[in-house]
Amino acid sequence: MKPLFSFRKRVFLNPVSTGHTSYILAEVESSRDGEYKWGHYMLTIAVAAFNLNFFSAPKQRGESA
Repeated sequence: MKPLFSFRKRVFLNPVSTGHTSYILAEVESSRDGEYKWGHYMLTIAVAAFNLNFFSAPKQRGESA
């Protein structure tokens, strides 16, 4: 199943004239009206020479709530 993102946005932190490509990228995968309950939620902060990725996901199957 190909991911369908309900929200995807990238914002650059510097003007183009600086030549720096630092940005923040947020991605939220659609649940397809509850059909797909293990979604993809990611926040990427890319600053100059390194990237930081933060993932948020529901508890894995089999774990108690």
